[in-house]
Amino acid sequence: MFAQPIGAGLTEHHKKNFDKSALELIRLGTHWTEIAGEDAAPNSRPLKLNYSRNGGVLHIGASPSSALELQHMQPILLQRVATLLGHRKVNRVTLMQS
Repeated sequence: MFAQPIGAGLTEHHKKNFDKSALELIRLGTHWTEIAGEDAAPNSRPLKLNYSRNGGVLHIGASPSSALELQHMQPILLQRVATLLGHRKVNRVTLMQS
């Protein structure tokens, strides 16, 4: 048997989701300090990125104090994410306290 690419065993559905969200989530993670700001970034991180017909949802895990700050910053977060990923790709943020 010859060697196959790593993604050869993935179904088409998984390939689409992996290509879109996983790589963009990594990109968000590397630029998280610029997106969330110096104060909130150390106590928060992007957890998951889901896409649907209505747009994307970014799930963020944060400490209780950072979650409150990020909740008030949601319009700014969406603007910064749009600058990084593209206009209107993510249109909602969900916060999960950890």
